Amino acid sequence: MGWEYIGLRLDLDAETWLAIKNGAHVTVKGQGYADDKQRLDPNDPDIVWDYWEFSGGIEHRLRVSLASSYATEGDDDIEEIYDDVLSRGDIEEY
Repeated sequence: MGWEYIGLRLDLDAETWLAIKNGAHVTVKGQGYADDKQRLDPNDPDIVWDYWEFSGGIEHRLRVSLASSYATEGDDDIEEIYDDVLSRGDIEEY
């Protein structure tokens, strides 16, 4: 199964979202992902963390990476799964 099929979602607080919309460079650690787990335990060694890097706001670059809890920078356990434009169609504001 490829990482691109796990359906990652990121919920942001109003202050962070406003900074992103205003074009700030923001990196956010997501809620994580683990196979076949309904509830994630941050101490679970099998969890995979999602990192979201926003560069310039809407219609600018968004990069999403996944990293196992064992990964270190430059490690093969870090996988870039998205590097493209953050489009308005991908955003759900509530």
